[in-house]
Amino acid sequence: MIIPVRCFTCGKVIGNKWDTYLDLLQADYTEGRYMFKRRHKQEWS
Repeated sequence: MIIPVRCFTCGKVIGNKWDTYLDLLQADYTEGRYMFKRRHKQEWS
């Protein structure tokens, strides 16, 4: 799977968080819990 280097919405670097993300998914985290934990919130305007 090819992951994006930057967030499409806000431009933050996210490519360096891929290994951490996979580890948390293995520990039964959901995508929503991961995003909340990392405080990567999208602001829609």
